[in-house]
Amino acid sequence: MGIRAVPRAAPAVEAKATCASCGRPLALLKAPTCLYCGARNPHAEPESGKQAIPPALLLALEPKLRPQMSSQAKWWRRMLIFSISSTIVSALVGTCVKH
Repeated sequence: MGIRAVPRAAPAVEAKATCASCGRPLALLKAPTCLYCGARNPHAEPESGKQAIPPALLLALEPKLRPQMSSQAKWWRRMLIFSISSTIVSALVGTCVKH
């Protein structure tokens, strides 16, 4: 195959929608008017009023506050997790070692 299988020219890109007034391609389909001539865009999506987020949903999305730990308790917790994880890893690796 090689490079000979690659087409020489890319296919021409066609505009999906054109302005009814000036015939130019629409740059923004969601824009209410044509950017070139200002004619109304029939393909534009009607703007619905922006819905406000209900207060109950805002409260549900708010992050939960955890009780604060002292730095000494954090270090004890880290050391405990490290020792447990290293024990588990050594138990798993120890079964793989040839004697």
